[in-house]
Amino acid sequence: MKDAILSLFGEARMIVFCPFALRPHAAYTAKARHGLAALGIKAEVRSLHECGDDAAACIELVTAADGIFIGGGNTFRLLKALYDREGLMETIRTRVNAGLLRYMGTSAGSNVAALSIRTTNDMPIVQTKSFD
Repeated sequence: MKDAILSLFGEARMIVFCPFALRPHAAYTAKARHGLAALGIKAEVRSLHECGDDAAACIELVTAADGIFIGGGNTFRLLKALYDREGLMETIRTRVNAGLLRYMGTSAGSNVAALSIRTTNDMPIVQTKSFD
């Protein structure tokens, strides 16, 4: 696993972490930063929660990054937070599909990369705009 993550993010200058599936976001971000650094990742790790609800700031951060790590937790909570920041989900999808943004997701972060979250076993604790 370490080699795969190093292969993906080893040369990245900035990685955006998306902590929206689990709370508290600041503590979750600290764990992600520590975990990536322990693997030898030297990139700056920025977190989407630091942008608050400002969709434009989130999009700007994702556009500047060369990697994104979307963490696990509740898939419905994650998807709602991504859709609540209008244009963010589409920006991530477009940049990843164009090969401009390296993507890593764990648990819920992997689920939202699929065509739909309809197969998740998470409890629907919030209402999402879409399951896609």
